[in-house]
Amino acid sequence: MQHKYYYSLKLKHLECWSNFTSSNYSDFLIDDISSIGVLKATRIAIVSGDGQKKSIKNAIDRDKSILDYNIENILLGNSKLKIIFVDMLQKGDNTILGRLRNFNVVLINAKIYNGIEEYQFITTQDIANKIFSELNTSNSIKILDFNYQKINNNVILRAISRNVTDILLTDKQKKIISRARELGYFEVPRKVDLDDIAEEFGVTKMAASILLRIVIKKLLNII
Repeated sequence: MQHKYYYSLKLKHLECWSNFTSSNYSDFLIDDISSIGVLKATRIAIVSGDGQKKSIKNAIDRDKSILDYNIENILLGNSKLKIIFVDMLQKGDNTILGRLRNFNVVLINAKIYNGIEEYQFITTQDIANKIFSELNTSNSIKILDFNYQKINNNVILRAISRNVTDILLTDKQKKIISRARELGYFEVPRKVDLDDIAEEFGVTKMAASILLRIVIKKLLNII
């Protein structure tokens, strides 16, 4: 029996609706079912602003492989962040997800972020090579990254939790919280202080403090 590995695949699918989403759009897959060549997928997006629902609709309307769809606000109110469910029926062979399912991979994550599709899954090297070969020969698919690592609990847990942080945090917020952790800001005792973080990012001590507090507050709100 061949060993299985954890794979991470990032790509641009030029003919897919994901390629037409706005630069700040992100979502992740929560359910999918395939039947007779048709893929039914349900995605959840946490977005800011009132125009995102229309933007999602415009992107989906440009994808000719989508047979039907429904976009629904789940939580309404004055919150800056809105939770949207996106249900769609799509020709399975036109989707990366459908192709991965055909190879019987164990899917861990599937998400869209800034127009880039990202998948994490578990499979053997032989199957991974076949996946790469099939996708790489398509003119409508541009593979940006395809790597693997050995499977362990930390790898899987980080992959699952990354869905939420990728959607809730901006690129700048992710960078500052990650760098603060790398430098030892959250160690006891601390290896660096706010002055070091501020210098690293070229901002004032107050700005660094506010950025970190915003990130921590966002993360605490989902616990």
